[in-house]
Amino acid sequence: MRIICLHFYLLFTITVVNAQQLSIRGQVLSKIDSSLVSYATIEVMNQRKGVASDGMGQFLLTLDSVSTHDSLLIRALGFDDLQIAANDLLHTDSNRLNFFVAPKAYQLNEITIVPTHQTKGEIKGIAKAAYNGHYYAHSFNKVALYIDNNNNRTGTIKSVSFFIHKHGKHKAPFRIRIYKMGPSGRPGEDLLSETVLGQAKKKKSWVNINLEEYAIAIPKDGFFVCMEWVYTSDKYYYKKTLPRNLGTYQLYGATLANTPAPLDQGRTWTTYLGNTWRKESETNYKGKPFTFNALINAELVYHD
Repeated sequence: MRIICLHFYLLFTITVVNAQQLSIRGQVLSKIDSSLVSYATIEVMNQRKGVASDGMGQFLLTLDSVSTHDSLLIRALGFDDLQIAANDLLHTDSNRLNFFVAPKAYQLNEITIVPTHQTKGEIKGIAKAAYNGHYYAHSFNKVALYIDNNNNRTGTIKSVSFFIHKHGKHKAPFRIRIYKMGPSGRPGEDLLSETVLGQAKKKKSWVNINLEEYAIAIPKDGFFVCMEWVYTSDKYYYKKTLPRNLGTYQLYGATLANTPAPLDQGRTWTTYLGNTWRKESETNYKGKPFTFNALINAELVYHD
């Protein structure tokens, strides 16, 4: 997993450091009422770079070079994407930049309520497993586990759980994302349109988040439960020296435990800013191929 160290500042300026380098300080706001939009991502996909706004919607992005093909892609949960040509920002005279995003218009389909029998349901995902590794990251990395619906059951997602490892800053809040299955089996559209945060009370423990109030229906082709790192405070930064002479990095937040799995049972996808989703890759130990799954699960309640 690629590591990028992020820092956040309180000013809103654009600085052209030289003819090619661009430094952007900005804030993400709602187009409707200028309210703050927390934890947005600002990415330059061509350069595979990006940053995340903090709880006040503020961010700093520095690009070493800018081409006519580069554009800023601003994404925020519950809002439409905003794309801006990076080259256009070189010519602005403003030293205070606000980026306005429009709330998504969700279509509410007509629903007929009929009496149903609610069964006990089940927990699906990785509920009990020996863990030996973990995902560690800067803010706004994402790790998602696919939850199948092979029996085509109908019902709702009652809660989701994440096992927080002993390393890192375990008390750092993280955001829960629920995704439909998208193209090529990757995480797609959000099923949870509001920001819901989780937080561990202690290391090496499960964090359970109740989602009953959102009445998220179980998609027929399954769904993804995702842990997303979000910036909330400088106190959650820490340094870690990686093995095999990979260097020392400044990391952020809690760590999510994972467990080995046969290749045909791999269900974990990861992404980081400026990149697309990818399935957890194959690795080898003593000549035997395997992969990893994140310790994530979901409690489902069935209505059929």
